[in-house]
Amino acid sequence: MLNSQAASSHRIRIIDIVRGVAVLGIFAINIQEMALPEELAFYFQFIDKEQYFSNFVGTALEILFYGKMRGLFAILFGVSSMLIIQTLTDPETGSIDARYYFRRLMWLAAFGLLNSYLFLWWGDILFKYALLGALLFPLRLASTRSLVVLAMASLTVLTAQPYLRYSEIAALKEKVGEVERNAQQGQVITPEAEEIKDKWQERQGDLQPNYSLIDNEVRIKTGEHSALFKYVAWKAFEEQTTIFYQEDFFDIFLYMVIGIILFRFDFFGRRYARQPLQLAIALFGLSLGFLVHAWINWGLLTNRLDPLKSEYYQIFFDVGRLPFVIGYLSLIIFLFHNELLKFSGGCLAAVGRMALSNYLLQSVIGVFLFYGIGLGQFNQLTRSEIAIIIVVVWTFQITFSVMWMAAFYYGPFEWVWRSLTYSKIQPLRKA
Repeated sequence: MLNSQAASSHRIRIIDIVRGVAVLGIFAINIQEMALPEELAFYFQFIDKEQYFSNFVGTALEILFYGKMRGLFAILFGVSSMLIIQTLTDPETGSIDARYYFRRLMWLAAFGLLNSYLFLWWGDILFKYALLGALLFPLRLASTRSLVVLAMASLTVLTAQPYLRYSEIAALKEKVGEVERNAQQGQVITPEAEEIKDKWQERQGDLQPNYSLIDNEVRIKTGEHSALFKYVAWKAFEEQTTIFYQEDFFDIFLYMVIGIILFRFDFFGRRYARQPLQLAIALFGLSLGFLVHAWINWGLLTNRLDPLKSEYYQIFFDVGRLPFVIGYLSLIIFLFHNELLKFSGGCLAAVGRMALSNYLLQSVIGVFLFYGIGLGQFNQLTRSEIAIIIVVVWTFQITFSVMWMAAFYYGPFEWVWRSLTYSKIQPLRKA
């Protein structure tokens, strides 16, 4: 029994550490979309043209964090869901009191709506995680083989989507080439040929920032409060509906399913933590993922105005992201399973134990710094300056989390979430 409790404690500590890394890392990406117009957030050559260090910082942040922290979060959500279901399962009868599981998701969705429409972070992930969390409940009964098939199917969809767009653009480019050859031969350009040329020019135009939209976004986010709330509300609604079902569903679902698979293999337990295999997985995953995503970013930067090549590189994004995320996960487990990094591990675990509070606080900080209801620094900073803010916020959140968790059992929003889930005020302050 003691060994079982020790193993469980170790597992939960590692999960908290990974969650702490993820919540800090995701801020490094979210802040760029908070600080810069959507049209410029990841278009390096159109801003900071002569600031090479700033461009380097932006590229490094994108390679190291973009999509990877979201993947870690989704894996942890899958693991946590299985742990909660395990806790709610009667060991004698095997029956599950599902009320608490779904009530927990309901209130998580409510926090997501709060974050989107009141805290004004339209890119919130909590609402989406709550919706997909409902699908994980029946998956507890699925065989591991079935889960692997689901994960492979999701990865296939994520890869097929940009491939189909690439094929469509390739066909359009071929038609454009045919129209140009016919024109050189003196043939009359038909209305159909003009339409093909217009479509190609429209594709090229989509790859360049629309400065009219940029000026409008800057005006709204630094101007009147009512216009800001309306703009963010529409963006958030679009994220939670169209974009969720068209783009994010399989993205999140893939890593949640991987989380369930890793949970079944006790990937977070001591059984694997000290093995050289864990380090080998970390080095291989990080190396492969870094090389693929460095190649993708270089290709996108050097061919940003080529519709065909820009879409071509997107095909390999999730192929490179999966080993990158698993590599991150393995490295964290390998590094923090022992006592050598006890202090830093404890700091990250504190951040992870109040991940919800830290995530929501990041939205508040971003709104205060960049929108007109705060300091109004939207579209005013270089990526180097944004990187400084990232480090400052990381330092603050680590310090605050350690101090808070020393005095309380839960983070402030975690306490509210838990109390609402169990319909009972939970103890907060430690004796």
